[in-house]
Amino acid sequence: MGSVEQMPFTYQSYAGMIRALRKKNFAFVNYSNYRDQKDKAVILRHDVDFDPARCYRIAEIEYLEKASSTFFFLLRSDFYNVLSSQVLPLVKELEGMGHSIGLHFDETAYCDDVDLVKAIQGEAAILGDMLGHPVSCVSMHRPSTKCLEGDWQIAGMENSYSHELRAEYEYVSDSRRRWKKPIMNMIESCPPGVPQKLHILTHPFWYHEKENTIEEDLSFFVDSAKHERLFTLYNNVSNLDENVSRQDISRAVIYELGRRRFLLERIVLRPVRMSDAVDMFEYASDPVVCQFLQWGPYSTLSEAEQWLESKIENSEREDVLFGVELKEESRLIGVVRIYSFDLEKRQGEISYVLNPAYSGKGLATEAVKGAIEVVCNALGLRSIIATVDFENEESSRLAQRLGFKYLSGEDFQVEVKNATRLYKTFEYESGIR
Repeated sequence: MGSVEQMPFTYQSYAGMIRALRKKNFAFVNYSNYRDQKDKAVILRHDVDFDPARCYRIAEIEYLEKASSTFFFLLRSDFYNVLSSQVLPLVKELEGMGHSIGLHFDETAYCDDVDLVKAIQGEAAILGDMLGHPVSCVSMHRPSTKCLEGDWQIAGMENSYSHELRAEYEYVSDSRRRWKKPIMNMIESCPPGVPQKLHILTHPFWYHEKENTIEEDLSFFVDSAKHERLFTLYNNVSNLDENVSRQDISRAVIYELGRRRFLLERIVLRPVRMSDAVDMFEYASDPVVCQFLQWGPYSTLSEAEQWLESKIENSEREDVLFGVELKEESRLIGVVRIYSFDLEKRQGEISYVLNPAYSGKGLATEAVKGAIEVVCNALGLRSIIATVDFENEESSRLAQRLGFKYLSGEDFQVEVKNATRLYKTFEYESGIR
């Protein structure tokens, strides 16, 4: 048999698969209602084996495309704790998007003489207690022959490997980062009016903004895990810098802040994405917006794409870059960057840019204030510096509204786009001691 053509493991490709399913009139069903669909139907299933943080983007894509899926979480995992203060809120966010949560069960975590059906019920009860409702479906982590042939019947739960489901829905998986069947061809070649039912399993761990090799994916995971552990220690061990270098701690905190999401009143501070390129180009191509910036205006969309790619998934980043997303429109309207951290002075610098179409609504104030509070609290910064072109009155007013104070005597000149510009310096004091 020849090799199967592989769909790229990118968010863009995954979104394309969802759109292709919708174009072919597939109904998105789940484990509770799959029997009701008589024509075209698809079950979207995600097994969370390693990194729960990678689930959000997949879930968001489905939400924006008006699709729903089921995310299966391990209760017994060497890589994450689904009941932790970091993971459980994420799980509930997924539910808030309309997705279902199931139990991912690992047979190998139990001794040979254990009744595995009862073990599944016990784990489901624990997870259900934390979610506030029963867990009604289970998937097996690397299912054994015993499981597949046994057709386990579990009271109150649907088994994703049941003989009934496997007989009715064609199973397609990207296990071990390789599609065993040509999923896109299966979707796109389906004739109109012909019944087709698909059970698609993906692993969010493998999907990124850009196509990586398996080696790159694993290396990124190892590096990020190092930062995550150090970040957790920093939040739980007093005076950690007495035993761990302050620079390593700072790098870990910066990394973690840069990959998390922070919900404000009207906006979300989140990592930038390749899909933000069009929104970014809208303001980055505007000469008025860029007149006081050291870059731009962009003349092509690819320039925005190149900038975004340079900022995405860098485990050794030295700045905190927040994309500013407007909640009600689910689109990027600007960025806030905090950088040039001085650990001795406990100080950082800030820059920001916002699409002028959204000015005059207090959104820039909300975004910049939120970013400052997040970073200062996380790193214990005493102050934030903002340098502003003397002619950029709007940026100066924003700084002053936020409580920045002009530092007289700190003016300086800088070369910007082949011209000498005069800048003034503002300082924000966080009140942290």
